[in-house]
Amino acid sequence: MTLERAIADKLLARLRSVAGPVRDIPPERFVSEVRNRTADFLTQIPIELRRAASDAVADCLGRIIAGNLSRADFAAAMHDQLLKIDEVGEWPQSTVMVDAAGEQWRNVVAQIAGRWYNDLAVASKYRVRSNSALAIRLVMAHRNVGAAASRLEQRIAEELPDTPSRVVLGLGDAHSQQQTVARVEFADHQLIYRPHSMATDQVIADICRLVGAPEPPRAFDMGDHGWSEFLTAGPGVTDEAEFYAAVGAWAAVGYLFNANDLHNENFITVGNTPRLIDLETFFQPEFSFLMAPNNRRWANSVLPMGVLPYRIGNGPDSIDVGLVRSRPTPGARHPFPSFMVRTLDDGSRTFIKEDTLPTDPEGTVFLGTTIPEIDRVKDQVKAAFIDTARRIVDKLDECGRSWLRRKGFAPGWCSRRHSGTRRCLPPPGIPLSRTTRSCSRWPVRKSACGGTTACGGRNGPAL
Repeated sequence: MTLERAIADKLLARLRSVAGPVRDIPPERFVSEVRNRTADFLTQIPIELRRAASDAVADCLGRIIAGNLSRADFAAAMHDQLLKIDEVGEWPQSTVMVDAAGEQWRNVVAQIAGRWYNDLAVASKYRVRSNSALAIRLVMAHRNVGAAASRLEQRIAEELPDTPSRVVLGLGDAHSQQQTVARVEFADHQLIYRPHSMATDQVIADICRLVGAPEPPRAFDMGDHGWSEFLTAGPGVTDEAEFYAAVGAWAAVGYLFNANDLHNENFITVGNTPRLIDLETFFQPEFSFLMAPNNRRWANSVLPMGVLPYRIGNGPDSIDVGLVRSRPTPGARHPFPSFMVRTLDDGSRTFIKEDTLPTDPEGTVFLGTTIPEIDRVKDQVKAAFIDTARRIVDKLDECGRSWLRRKGFAPGWCSRRHSGTRRCLPPPGIPLSRTTRSCSRWPVRKSACGGTTACGGRNGPAL
């Protein structure tokens, strides 16, 4: 079995595990895609560089074994080596960005090191030099961290009037070649940088403002990236009814506009109102037609969004990650620990496996444990959900105009379907009744927001 076919089979098995029976998806499609990506990946690193990087890894590992280099300083040692041997790589120049990129590089290397034993297993199975597997990953990660930091450095210089005093990278998962959310700090204020278009944030903010729902932070779209205001949590919820009304409103907005990943870490509660700070998962493609009937019913419900109670992990270490959640079990550990390099008070660094749960801010709202308490919360969330959904439906034309104003062309995003009937929101001036029709299967096409959508209508989004 080839490496490409092994990866393709694994991807197909993973898809089947979450989607149930998959119809007419030949493994050859996956094999072809993986082969193309593998070939492109390897051609980016010449054989001479791979050998030099492998030698650098062997040298650093040898120094660790000999006691001359700590595991926490492995990243710094590899950084120095890669700057010498990789002529393609780039690195930021300003002191602030050099510090930020260095911290991000240390954490990326820690995550790679955490997968090292898996790398060894793969390398032995396919008879690859054990150091080569690690070296290739380190070279690409180093290039991507440096390029992402240099790109942000340039954007700060071109788009912001002041010089920041500090930049923190790695706020959230890295995507698309180590690009991450960053916090840019100034003397009297802070900004959040996001390495993707924020047109979606602006559209959702317009809709929330239109229907009186809680609003996300103000966003400034710059095309392929954007900036948003920095929110500070606190001082703690004093009115739980107001908090749960906001939860119901977010559930309606997220459900009607096909969002997911709306777990509690993507919200900041200001006063009594949770504010959604990460809106990149709105207008998701509709893949429930691939699923088995039971999975399809779950996927088309409010539950997958993550706003309502949603549990991850097993046993005593399982935790609720929804915006509505129960209090963690005392002593519970995070079910998905991560590897990182932590800087201690004395300036030294240590390589650790972090599995402690983050501390919840004072005033965090947790779901009660008695039936009357749970029923009360359910009624509050449900009432706000219905009220917000009705207001959105009553203002469909205004929602469409907001999309046109932000995007500049006819909308092509998708949202929920019910019982095989889809309602396509038309551009302003076209009656809604002309775009309502039934269908049993939706073709997938490219959406205006850059993804794919399961709305095949020509007039706009399915609602």
